[in-house]
Amino acid sequence: GTAELDVEIPNKFVDPEFLEQLTSELVPSPPNQGDEIMAWSGGIFYSQETPSSEPFVTLGSRVKQGDVVGLLEVMKMFNPVRAECHGTIREICLDGSTGINVMRGQTLFRLEPDHPIRKESDHEREEIEREITVQLMTELHPSF
Repeated sequence: GTAELDVEIPNKFVDPEFLEQLTSELVPSPPNQGDEIMAWSGGIFYSQETPSSEPFVTLGSRVKQGDVVGLLEVMKMFNPVRAECHGTIREICLDGSTGINVMRGQTLFRLEPDHPIRKESDHEREEIEREITVQLMTELHPSF
């Protein structure tokens, strides 16, 4: 036979503002230079997918963590360059925009992160995540 299961989800857990707050607290903070998007390898940087395509990002573009901001050609393979945090592109650091040789660690873009860059240690980060998780679990299951 089949059994029915009723699941109640508190309204706050479907509230977009609350979910954004959780994301900002639980997503790991950007690295120390979190306002920079850098080339993770040497190669040729492309700001657009094809010569006739629009650039992935322009000055003032909003990006989310994981958004593709360019392509890096390494050994004839095209690999995405991704934003490491949510923010707004505030500087394009390359002369010209596409087909440019870049070195590993070279800054490609600077962005204004949506949330302040925190510089806590791994241990401090784990403690923060643990506290938030316990708080959420207690709200969902008071006997937790």
